[in-house]
Amino acid sequence: MEAPPVSRPTNTSIAMLTLLLTALVLAFTLTVFLIPQVIEVANARALYDLPDERKKHARPIPALGGLGVFLSFMLTVIALARLEWWGDFRFVALGAVLLVFVGLKDDLLGVSPVKRLLLQLGLAALFYGAGLRLEGLYGLFGVEALPAFLNFPLTVLAIGLIVNAYNLIDGINGLAGSLGTLGSLVFGSLFYIHGLQAWSFLAFAFAGAMLGFLKYNYGRGASTFMGDNGSLLLGWLMALFFVKFTDTAYRDWAQPHALVLGLSVIAIPVFDLLRLFLVRLLKRVSPFSADRNHIHHLVLRTGRNHPEACLRILLINGVLMLTAATWAAGKPVWLGLVVLFLLFIAGLFAISLSQSISMIKKVEWERHRIGPEMNLQE
Repeated sequence: MEAPPVSRPTNTSIAMLTLLLTALVLAFTLTVFLIPQVIEVANARALYDLPDERKKHARPIPALGGLGVFLSFMLTVIALARLEWWGDFRFVALGAVLLVFVGLKDDLLGVSPVKRLLLQLGLAALFYGAGLRLEGLYGLFGVEALPAFLNFPLTVLAIGLIVNAYNLIDGINGLAGSLGTLGSLVFGSLFYIHGLQAWSFLAFAFAGAMLGFLKYNYGRGASTFMGDNGSLLLGWLMALFFVKFTDTAYRDWAQPHALVLGLSVIAIPVFDLLRLFLVRLLKRVSPFSADRNHIHHLVLRTGRNHPEACLRILLINGVLMLTAATWAAGKPVWLGLVVLFLLFIAGLFAISLSQSISMIKKVEWERHRIGPEMNLQE
């Protein structure tokens, strides 16, 4: 019996893979070059993120790293993107420019949360009008399509939620950048597999820019922060990737668990935000109040440093994505979402258990240390 023919990559696919790799490397290189220039300007003008009771850093740090990411991302897109892709890109670029501008103003002068939220919702509405939208519940509770008048608030709410979730997860060195890099690579790969070349290019270019940023932000000795200018850009692009993937995968690629798979990529910031909102409401405090109970705060309390905390959170994210891609594929959508959230909570429980064990070990160590000293005094 003859062996089945081996599929070989076509010239077109090789050219596209080369373009994606080139975009990733170029964006990375530009970011590595540009961020020191941004840091130099920030130092010269004393544009710092100052320490306070909610922040872990002990010295003023430039918080304009997101500007370097934005510039390298846009330069890569301008240099390498095909002309036919700009029909999609113009709205992405418009939203990115406006959000980075507002983020810079917020980092330097301050912007009211209401104004920032209104801008995000306005941009989401713009994208809805351009055809990028959620058009139903994608099989959740057996509901596919929704009346047109419900699709608009659903899309705007989803984009606003995701943008703010990434803005709030930017609390320790390397975390937002790592989640952004991982998420962009996953969405970019999914887009490529299913032939959405323009969106795959965008995702890989942004992954390269975020990877370059991590060179200056990963670890306790970070030389720059992302700032609101970067976290809003990150949230904006991840929201658009999620909406584009979920709607296209469900309708055009016949993937009934598209919502579960898409949500698993952005689950850490989104689930963490929803968890905090619920906890604050149960405590009868404003869901928008600030505290130190985000997932990264919980990990740091176990005695882990910033890189260790990032790796543990990324591990949870990886487990969620693997579960969505394998086990959840043939399950009802509601069950897949419930299991993802329960796995997230299980990850938090494991973190809390680790914290308790660390505290017990610390008490035991203190007891053993003090014991001999007391014997010597006697």
